Amino acid sequence: PGPAIRKSLLEATRTAAAVFTVLIGALLFGYFLTITQVPQKVTEILTGMGLGRYGVLALIMLMYLVLGCLMDAMAMIILTVPIIFPVI
Repeated sequence: PGPAIRKSLLEATRTAAAVFTVLIGALLFGYFLTITQVPQKVTEILTGMGLGRYGVLALIMLMYLVLGCLMDAMAMIILTVPIIFPVI
C-alpha cells in the first residue's frame, strides 16, 4: 500500500501543478487583454458585422468547437472567458 499511495500523491501533485500553471497563464493573459483592450475591440467588430444575437452565438460556438479539438476544456474556458464575456 505504501508505494501506491506515494505514486497517487505524486500524480495528484503533477495534476495540480498543471492546473495552477494554466490558471497563472490565464491571469496573465487576462491582464494583457485588459491593457491592450482586445475585448472592447472584439465587441466592436462583432457588433459592427450586423450578425445579430444568434449570428454572434454561432461564431462563439464555432470558435469553441475548433478550440475543443485543440485544447483541454478547462484551459479553453479559462483563456476565452475574458474575451467572450464582454461580447455576450
